[in-house]
Amino acid sequence: LSPLAQQKGLVLEIDISGAVPPVRANEALLRQAVTNLLDNAIKFCGVRTQDEGSEAGWVRVLARTSPEGVRLEVSDNGIGIPESEQERIFERFYRVTAGPAGQLGGTGLGLSIARENITGCGGRLEVHSTPGHGAAFIVTLPRCT
Repeated sequence: LSPLAQQKGLVLEIDISGAVPPVRANEALLRQAVTNLLDNAIKFCGVRTQDEGSEAGWVRVLARTSPEGVRLEVSDNGIGIPESEQERIFERFYRVTAGPAGQLGGTGLGLSIARENITGCGGRLEVHSTPGHGAAFIVTLPRCT
């Protein structure tokens, strides 16, 4: 997705610090989940950076060892998600329709698929966001034993 980020004028950063242990996960499901998270981050961060006077847009992928296994974070400095919508965005076919997010289209399936895939791998997916200040999607996966 790096070419898509560059096309929108976004900085895409990947930071995998230290030796991240292997995780117990289906590679295809995990790849699809992370791709969906990155695609959303690029899409919704691109809206903000097109506003006149906005700071440079960025999307970051961080991977770290955590007590539970591995923590993967996909974050951006985009438009953010209202608190009232933060659990609903994981529902199938649900889309935030208010504000700039409503103009971007989409099927409302990407985040529900990401959560299903990650929980299917024994992990969990959660979101932390403040409108106007971006979003962070946190994936926690168990390490191989």
